[in-house]
Amino acid sequence: GNEMNNTISYNVMICSQLDTCAVPWLGRNYIQTGGIYMIGMTNDLLYNRVAGYENGLYATNAFPKGQGFAFDKVCPEFTPFGVVRGNVNHDNRRFGFYMDNHYPRNLDRDENGFVRSGCPKFTQDGKDNGVTTANAIEDEFDYH
Repeated sequence: GNEMNNTISYNVMICSQLDTCAVPWLGRNYIQTGGIYMIGMTNDLLYNRVAGYENGLYATNAFPKGQGFAFDKVCPEFTPFGVVRGNVNHDNRRFGFYMDNHYPRNLDRDENGFVRSGCPKFTQDGKDNGVTTANAIEDEFDYH
């Protein structure tokens, strides 16, 4: 099923030599890797520490329609965030927390995270379908 509603917390990932930590996979190159790599943001990321990777926390939108069994049943670009708090990323080659084009929307999803009625920009009455109250990233500290 769709990876969601997980708590990823209190991890420490240190890469002392990038070539050994970044490997190509699924036809992608090493630039699309991270200490924590995820597709879709409906997970809690709490108090993690990541150092020395290409990207620290990498929330990619490389698969905007999902993958495998979830293909065309999800829209990771528009999934609301879980709780994101207290993470520290340092000395990563590109970014600390890299959110690759995420625009959280109000989605009608089943227990597997599959959308029931698509991922519309607007509601049926023409109102903006963005998540309210806006998702927040709290106490994030990224540095080189």
